[in-house]
Amino acid sequence: MRRFLAVSTLILVGSLTTGTANACVLYGEHVTDGTLDLTWFACYEANAFEAYTLNPEEDPCYPNPGGDGYVGKLVGTFAGPHALGSTLSGDGDLGDYRVDVWICVGAGNAKRGILFRSSEDCSMGYQLILDAGMFTLMFRYADGGMMPITIASWSAGNIPGGIPAVNTWHKFSIEGIGDQFYVYWDDVLLDGCPVTHGEIASGYFGLYLFSAEPTDITLIADDIVASDFDPSAVDQSTWGAIKRMYVR
Repeated sequence: MRRFLAVSTLILVGSLTTGTANACVLYGEHVTDGTLDLTWFACYEANAFEAYTLNPEEDPCYPNPGGDGYVGKLVGTFAGPHALGSTLSGDGDLGDYRVDVWICVGAGNAKRGILFRSSEDCSMGYQLILDAGMFTLMFRYADGGMMPITIASWSAGNIPGGIPAVNTWHKFSIEGIGDQFYVYWDDVLLDGCPVTHGEIASGYFGLYLFSAEPTDITLIADDIVASDFDPSAVDQSTWGAIKRMYVR
């Protein structure tokens, strides 16, 4: 089993994100000074995550949330019948934790998202994916078969802020407490959460990229943080509840 140590000492952070309290950063990838902070490995004989510097004159994802132009890039190389990229970091023993990832959603030409409690070969685990076309968010379970199983999904008006604009940055988050999963989009808890599913208790975190089109594809990400937390303070607010506050 692979086991990676974060490069920095654990940092106590009060209320790190909307749904956590007394959070403790376990792993942080900020591509500091243009260099990866963590060790990443690839699945499916694909490319691993690599450091990349955005060109303000050419890259539509510029500027990045960190504002320094330093991001990570995952490339999915078309090898027929599809282009696929998956990369992992962290520790296979991670159980109850939260992962937050800023992703540039691209031009709607691929599925892009994050992996949670993933097996080392990426064949099993949970996924939060923005579908190609960007009309649907999906929380999925990969059981080792050919196609992941969609456990929950949110479309159009159920996505906080609506359908994302091309090449915009959005925050993908999953919080897992036992068999309860809290799924966030831009720090807003999605309707129907927590989602209950008890198949996988621990695993790595990472990134996912897929396209059926005959072309290479990329995923650009920034500020990837995996944290431990006090589950007693999980925020129960949902996007639906927020919308109902304004119904006349």
